[in-house]
Amino acid sequence: MQQKQQIRSFEGDFYYFDVIWSSTKPTSTFEIRATNADSGATSTVTNNETVKSLILDGKKPDDGMKTAVWSCNAVDAQKFADRSIGLFENETYMQQLEDAMNDDYASGNWVSEDEFEGDNLAFDENTDLDDDDFLLDAPGQEEDFF
Repeated sequence: MQQKQQIRSFEGDFYYFDVIWSSTKPTSTFEIRATNADSGATSTVTNNETVKSLILDGKKPDDGMKTAVWSCNAVDAQKFADRSIGLFENETYMQQLEDAMNDDYASGNWVSEDEFEGDNLAFDENTDLDDDDFLLDAPGQEEDFF
């Protein structure tokens, strides 16, 4: 069974952010990717301490959160996505996340967008998917906002 992924994108002053999650059973995934607006360098930043702390809101991380892409159940993936979306829609949190990205970007572990070795998303142009594999597939259909 092919996983259907969902994505929400946000634009900050210096970074673009993608919240990406799948809500499939038995294993779902959750991740946040950040892209530097000037250089195009990108990184999966789900494990950034500031990002993780804000998403978990004081809860202790579990074993599925040791990697950049978190493995979790469908309920948790949706919960993490909803929490992240709320953070990116809040100007104060967006600024805090961008400050954290400045520090993370300075670490030098980011790669150019063309070289990014992340998983292929359901939205990548190079995949052979049916029309019903996309979140928005009907003419005139608009994105649902959370």
